[in-house]
Amino acid sequence: MLKIRNYKWFSLVLFFLLWTNSALAIGVGVKPKEINLQAIVGREVISEFLVVNVSKEPAYYQIYADGLEKEIKLEPTDFRLEPDGSQIVKVKVNLKMPGRFNTNISVVARPLAGTGLAAASGVKIPITIVVSVWLWWVGLIAALLVACLGLGFGVKLLIAKRNNRLKTKV
Repeated sequence: MLKIRNYKWFSLVLFFLLWTNSALAIGVGVKPKEINLQAIVGREVISEFLVVNVSKEPAYYQIYADGLEKEIKLEPTDFRLEPDGSQIVKVKVNLKMPGRFNTNISVVARPLAGTGLAAASGVKIPITIVVSVWLWWVGLIAALLVACLGLGFGVKLLIAKRNNRLKTKV
């Protein structure tokens, strides 16, 4: 009796797999697999990644940042790719605070049209942004230090020349 019940379930599943509309899944590939950026507070840094349609069907792609949506701009955010087609996506980041920020960029692929269940697929690209403060005053102090040292050595050289002239006259 147990074997007949299992056979009925197997038959039912097989029926739905064979006689109903099939599911369509789309493939997506990205390169590089992660993005690491170094930035300075208030300055825009730009990177890019490649999206590839690895399936045999055309697909519609949507790109978005999972976090830091106001600070991370993506271009383009949606596009269509033919089979084996590719698209370069620019990543523009501009952060106003120093620190280390981690989030993901989501790349979602959907089939264009079709009958049956359309399954989306996607990948997440980890992005790490290290933002530092450009200490303009450190550069200013370094420039002043170099100027003072140069002036000090110049004065010392003039004094040494004057002393040499006085010794030669005596």
